[in-house]
Amino acid sequence: MSVKSFLSGSALFCILIFGYKISSAQNISITFSATSGDNSIDTVKVTNQRTTRSVTLPGDQTLALSPITGLSAIPIVADQEIIYPNPFQGNAAFISVVQESQTVYLKIQNLMGQVVSQTTVFIQPGTNEFSISVSTSGIYLVTMSTVKRTVSYKIFCTDAAGGRNAVLYHGNTSGGNGNHTELKLNGTQSGYTLGYSLGDILQYRCKSGNNITIITDSPSSSRNYSVDFAPCADPDGTHYQVVQIGDQWWMAENLAWLTEVSPVWFGSPTANYYYVYEYQGTSVAEAKKSSNYQKYGVIYNWLAAMNGAVGSKENPSGVQGACPTGWHLPSQAEWDELINFLGADAGFKMKATSGWVESSGSGNNSSGFNGLPGGLRITDQSGGFRGLGAYGYFWSASEYSGTIAFHTTLNWFTSVVQSIYADYKDVGISVRCLRD
Repeated sequence: MSVKSFLSGSALFCILIFGYKISSAQNISITFSATSGDNSIDTVKVTNQRTTRSVTLPGDQTLALSPITGLSAIPIVADQEIIYPNPFQGNAAFISVVQESQTVYLKIQNLMGQVVSQTTVFIQPGTNEFSISVSTSGIYLVTMSTVKRTVSYKIFCTDAAGGRNAVLYHGNTSGGNGNHTELKLNGTQSGYTLGYSLGDILQYRCKSGNNITIITDSPSSSRNYSVDFAPCADPDGTHYQVVQIGDQWWMAENLAWLTEVSPVWFGSPTANYYYVYEYQGTSVAEAKKSSNYQKYGVIYNWLAAMNGAVGSKENPSGVQGACPTGWHLPSQAEWDELINFLGADAGFKMKATSGWVESSGSGNNSSGFNGLPGGLRITDQSGGFRGLGAYGYFWSASEYSGTIAFHTTLNWFTSVVQSIYADYKDVGISVRCLRD
């Protein structure tokens, strides 16, 4: 261990500990406001797409993005923990969400490895809160151990404020409910916090009534997000998440409007057909209960996606098709506009961060498109489902001929989008709609 430099008081510092460089950082404050006076933001769920941690806050509250300072050399296998704030003055809260009762050993060590304070408590499932304080400003290591796991974090105290070395347990704040998956922390600086490192991609899921707008960003400083809400609901009353990418507004999930459903071996290039991946019955109610419907929506042949409309190569296409009122089936020119806006590695930016057949096949979803690998129903001559988890296919309103139409493809093995691809109209694939 070597200390390269240290400046007291409020000055910047740079320390090398066991080969890890730590730089001082300030919390980033995030707020939200609706662009229209007719809307108010009910809630915002913020997810760090790298760590998968999330927090949900009321739309009128401030989110504090707290620098992640966990020691990466130590495996972190906890259910969920966070230290807030970090860096801190005086004291910090250590929050742990666990799924089962267990004995916990929590200790604070200084840079020399000396234990300055520790406690051992038996905690219940749910959200458990500790407070941490130290008598001298500086960098410390906080370690939480049980018989099953060990998790460690670096913390930085900027001002001890006459405090003492202490670790205190304040109890279970969730009534012993172990089903918590999100942290909602109350503090003097902000009601809610989320761990964040510069460059992480955050997804903001903003909700106003039944309307949901997705925003993705990697903030480098405090800011306010102005949120526009675009209603998107099909005739069955299903409301869809939407995202603005460039000048276009896209559905951020696959269309799930289902008026009828057929087994995979029934199909036609001249009649509407609807499928749910792996479902082989004809009951709409039963098909909607399936996990594939709930995740990937409906697979449509081209005529069902068009819903009786004539093909179009225009931008905008002018074809509502199976899309909700105020939305339309995009032409190939509109798909190309999306891909050109995203530029290099458009597929990587469009693909969801999980759900693809291999982790290497997933994207970073920086666009917020949340592309899902819903697979397809192949032609009626050999009828079958293929490609779930590996390929995402999306119809366009543009046709190549009387029997062939264009679609766009996301593949697990590449970050390139196949933007001009044609297939038979009796093939069944997913639909994404575009705002008029």
